[in-house]
Amino acid sequence: MKIKKHASKFSYGLNSKSLILPDSATGGMSCSLSPRAQSTFHRHHETELFLITSGKGRVHIEGGESEDVAAEDIIYINPLHGHTIENTSEDEDLNFTALYWDNPEKKQREEMPKDTLVISTPPTPNGDLHLGHLSGPYLGADIYRRYLTLQGVSARHLTGRDDNQTYVKRIAIKEQRTPEDVANDYADKIRQTWDKAGIALDFFSTPQTTMNYHGRVSSIIGRLYDRGFIFAKDVNELYDINTGFSLHEGYIKGGCPHCNSASDGNACEQCGRPNDCTDLINPESNFPEAVVGTRATKKLYFRLSALAPQLTELTSRSTMSARARALTQGMLSDGLPDICISHRSDWGIPVEIPGFEDQVLYVWFEMAAGYLAADEDLQPQAPFFKNKNCDIVHFYGFDNAYYHTLLFPAIYYALDEEYNVPVNHVINELLYLRGEKFSTSRRHLIWASKLLSKVPVDYVRWGLARSRPEVSNENFSLELFIDAINDFFVGTLQQHLTTCCRELGLQFQGVIPEPGAWTSQHAAFYQRVKNLARDAEHAYRIDAFSPQTVTARLEEMGRLTQKFFNTQSKYETQSALRDYQRTTFALNFWAIKQFATLAQPIMPEGSEYILKLLGLDFDGWKHDREGFIASSHVLSECNEGYFNIIPGNIGEQVCQIN
Repeated sequence: MKIKKHASKFSYGLNSKSLILPDSATGGMSCSLSPRAQSTFHRHHETELFLITSGKGRVHIEGGESEDVAAEDIIYINPLHGHTIENTSEDEDLNFTALYWDNPEKKQREEMPKDTLVISTPPTPNGDLHLGHLSGPYLGADIYRRYLTLQGVSARHLTGRDDNQTYVKRIAIKEQRTPEDVANDYADKIRQTWDKAGIALDFFSTPQTTMNYHGRVSSIIGRLYDRGFIFAKDVNELYDINTGFSLHEGYIKGGCPHCNSASDGNACEQCGRPNDCTDLINPESNFPEAVVGTRATKKLYFRLSALAPQLTELTSRSTMSARARALTQGMLSDGLPDICISHRSDWGIPVEIPGFEDQVLYVWFEMAAGYLAADEDLQPQAPFFKNKNCDIVHFYGFDNAYYHTLLFPAIYYALDEEYNVPVNHVINELLYLRGEKFSTSRRHLIWASKLLSKVPVDYVRWGLARSRPEVSNENFSLELFIDAINDFFVGTLQQHLTTCCRELGLQFQGVIPEPGAWTSQHAAFYQRVKNLARDAEHAYRIDAFSPQTVTARLEEMGRLTQKFFNTQSKYETQSALRDYQRTTFALNFWAIKQFATLAQPIMPEGSEYILKLLGLDFDGWKHDREGFIASSHVLSECNEGYFNIIPGNIGEQVCQIN
């Protein structure tokens, strides 16, 4: 047995002693009110219960409600309802026990997400990543995986390197290197950039070395051929008359037969629809010296049209952007084309079907099988694609939409192996630089690795999240990025942390107080922060995924908290206002906790710093995000220079802009 005595204190106009209920979210006080005395009018954020033990009195609740009370009566008071209690006796104390607990809106917990495989489209290793690349699938997938993990969900992030693209061979020819050398070189650079950006991977698939890759791809092709979903077709193909070199994918360009935009072979980046290369308008080779001709040949095709009923049903229950849905539904309505899946080339996975040994597999057809192979290597005992109790979420750019919403699912259906076909798609548009596309060839870009070497990783992640091209193309300006980051992180966040930590030391010896009495301003601030926190958390969910929204709400929360604290604390220094001052400080640090907790998926390092400053363990969202910080928490020493200013002259060091 442990006996602990609590001294009496005078709070809210009555004598009280705290009741500590071990391992409980409920707190309490034993209270006593002298004859004819009345407590001060006050509010609390918790639900309260008064159990009258002796005496008689009257409880007054905001809004005109009042009730006479006597021994054994029980009174419930809802959160933030102002109230007083008076002793109506001339000669007897009014004694009661007050219990209080936080039960936010008595809301039921939503079902936790399932174990999740997050897939970001493998990048083509024909160059390092610029900011446009980083802002799309890779940062988005990392943010979402971190969000799930912080909620206690088992989430894995899978990607790889798309070695067999024609763009790798094209760069190899230009740089007079082998495609293998180009792929290895740039894949290493890409992974280094991801590391700098805090992109955490659970599996990285390499076509040349991933254990099951080639064998799995070949077995899938064989099964689809045997089942009649892959068939031979006599067609024409484009080629270079001078060399006999087959021109497809990145080797050929022309007008898109669907939207007339400039397009490379096999698919249009602008409208997202596939083409057959020979139907390009005024085709030209991407090799200037080539002369384009047409010749008869035989190629392999995938019978996409045969899977239309299953794909129509899948589309109806899938999560995707409005633009991707319009593309997908439009192709279904127009009638799905069969897709060419082999090309004459020496770069790629050789086709093992007799008569096609001089051809390689179309790289986007390969990728569907590659996902299955990588998944089996990542989790051999229970692959995600074989477990319908798991979620699979694809992150990619719009130019890859039809592959993920139609082609890949069709392959899984055609294999007839009861796959867990993905239904969740997070699709980004393009990030522009000063109103134009990022371009390596025109030297109009900012290399992600260069910016990350000059600017803290949290700043880069936050800046790209707030300008992420979610539903339309977005423009990135380095000058606006620097101004926005400096304004919020230095002018608001760092300045506020410095001020409120210093004031806490002066007013409360560095110990965060529990809330006291509430004013209407306290209640309004509390509700606004709760609303902003709710919006931010919702924007992490797959059906509303929007890092733009998260950063906007959290920046608003930060500025609101700074303004609230500066306004309230300035006028609450009188001893008579001490209970209100406690609430101001408690609310302030509660709001900072909301900010730091919700910002974790986007700015992991800065969030960890703030939470440790508050005396909280960095253990995800398990430490009751919505609750107030326990009054026993002692603030750590504030680093007044943690969030530093970005110098305005870094543009000269990181930009290549003509």
